[in-house]
Amino acid sequence: MSAGEWLWVDGEPDAMVPADDRGLLLADGLFETIRLEGREPCLFDYHCTRMAAGLAALQFPSPTSSATDALTAAVNWACAHPGHDGNATLRLTLSRGSGPRGYVPPACPAPRAIARLTAGLPTNTQPARLTTVSVAWSEQAQLAGLKLLARTEQVLASLEAKQHGYDDALMRDSGGVLVSGASGNLFIRRENTLYTPVLSRCGIAGTRRAHIVSSLGEHCGYRVEEAVCQLAMLESADEVFVCNAVVGVRPVQSVCHGDQTWAFLTNLPIGACHPSYINPRPVSRDGQGKTTDSALAGDPLRRRVGNAVCGHWLCLARAGPGHAANGSRGLRHCSDTARRESSVCSKQPC
Repeated sequence: MSAGEWLWVDGEPDAMVPADDRGLLLADGLFETIRLEGREPCLFDYHCTRMAAGLAALQFPSPTSSATDALTAAVNWACAHPGHDGNATLRLTLSRGSGPRGYVPPACPAPRAIARLTAGLPTNTQPARLTTVSVAWSEQAQLAGLKLLARTEQVLASLEAKQHGYDDALMRDSGGVLVSGASGNLFIRRENTLYTPVLSRCGIAGTRRAHIVSSLGEHCGYRVEEAVCQLAMLESADEVFVCNAVVGVRPVQSVCHGDQTWAFLTNLPIGACHPSYINPRPVSRDGQGKTTDSALAGDPLRRRVGNAVCGHWLCLARAGPGHAANGSRGLRHCSDTARRESSVCSKQPC
């Protein structure tokens, strides 16, 4: 274990995982990765919903209660842990537990919860440079959208992108249709519509993606559409970003495909995305399903400055941490022309 990391297995700190665990041997299980901020979990209810769906697809016993109970126990342990300052990353793996040799699961499985807590959160996340890769998502409609343990395609895609000097891979299915980044879901903006690839045959339906699709996009004044997204859509894109549970929303600077490169941002100052931009956080660990969302109450993406509203995603990405207090400095109304020509908009503040 590295410094600043802690393990928890079925409620026991620093316990060992048996060698006959089906998650280790057969990738028989799934996982969730949760951002903890101020000792509270971000988008907890979304994680419960996705884990329950995955457990049901894998035919685990009592999927809904198993997901809620396991996540609640792990999050309570992680949030109370004295080793971090309140900001951390929690990964919870739920395997089918131990079993005999062979693929057939035991008749009465005892699922095993394995938690890994890492202190700190990503900082200074610059706009991403993506590249297409030779590795394609495997298509399996029955398991599409689920966050299962087997992530071989993403491992190989990430490695290929890294070897060529890029931040992440832009992954496609076997037919060349866009699916996602290797480490996050993809959104393409054209005017007031956000397009995200439909995930009916492959890919992972992220919690950030679910939040944007279900409520946050509309709240910010955008129409959100799940669509079949081709590479050609990048040619007319006004904006591209990727998102995941830990980093939040990350603007995409460019996408490389062979000898062609599409650029979306220029001269963007180095700095982390604005906290309100990336960290909406329902806080519900008691199974009651209540949602208190800082992005919808008190600090929305669509920030109100004076009597006007600035809803452009990248306006908030450009605002540094110093803008959090008054919610006004640095926000600009971005025209498409201004966005393409410079990171500093030509128009006056909203």
